[in-house]
Formats: sequence, structure tokens, C-alpha cells
Amino acid sequence: KENILVSKITRYADDISAVFIANLSITITTFPIVLWFYYEIPTLSLVINMLAIPLMGLLVGLGFVGALLGTIYCPLGIVILPTQYIIEFYRGLSNFVEKIPFSTWIIGKPKMSGIIVYYVVLWVLLYAVRYCKDNYINANDNAPETVGYEIKSFRRRMGLYYFSLA
Repeated sequence: KENILVSKITRYADDISAVFIANLSITITTFPIVLWFYYEIPTLSLVINMLAIPLMGLLVGLGFVGALLGTIYCPLGIVILPTQYIIEFYRGLSNFVEKIPFSTWIIGKPKMSGIIVYYVVLWVLLYAVRYCKDNYINANDNAPETVGYEIKSFRRRMGLYYFSLA
């Protein structure tokens, strides 16, 4: 019974880390675009998205089904009612975070040359990670411990490569 609990906790932690890594990669990728259009960066966006994104599938699904059923027979559109609570949760979360000091940094509009340099550096870093994965991580799967660290795993999650050291 203890092993089942540990496996469920491990699976849950893996899911949370995968969502966090995906969220982080989206934030890093869209950073210059957000700056270009809004001149500011929401510093707590990772935390907010970790709370908001899991409900998005339910919101869209209920909205679609409710709209479809409401088109067929109006009272069946009641299915859409729970979406009101999800939207109220989003609104309350946004209002709460808006009041936190330094939740938004106003930086200004970046120069196009800065955006190009940012994406070139990002591409080089991603290429380097993939190169290391292909040439060092997989090649040394049975390597002994080095300086107290052993490469435990290398996984592909949500389109972003990462490895954990234990």
C-alpha cells in the first residue's frame, strides 16, 4: 500500500514538473513578444498559470458542449453554468495578483535587434542542450558517478528536454 502511495505521489510530481517545464518554456519563448506589445513583464505568470491552466480544458470543454446543447435546445445550455465559477476564479486570481508589489515590471519596448539577439542565443542554448543529450548523456548511460552526481534520467516532456541530477 505504501508503494502505491509513493508511485501516485511520484507520478503527480512528474506531472506538475512537466506542466511547469512547459509553462517555463512558453514564458521564455514569448518573453520578447510580450515586451514588444505590452512593454511589461508579469513576474508571477508562472505561478498564476500553474493554477489557471489545469482548469482551461474544463472551461473550453464545458463551453463548447454548453454552446452546442444550447443551440439544439436552450435549457440544455445549463451545462455551461460551471464555467461562470471558473471565470470568477480567474478574475479573483488576477485581481489578487495585481495587488502584489512588483507583480509586473514595466520595462519598455525592446529594440528589434535585441529581440533577434535573444532568439539567436535561445536557439544556440537549445541546440547545445540537444547536442549534449545526443553526444554525452546517451553515450554515458552506464558511466560511474562523477563528483558525487549521477545522471539519473533524461526525459522528453512537453516538447522540452531536461535532465535531473541526483
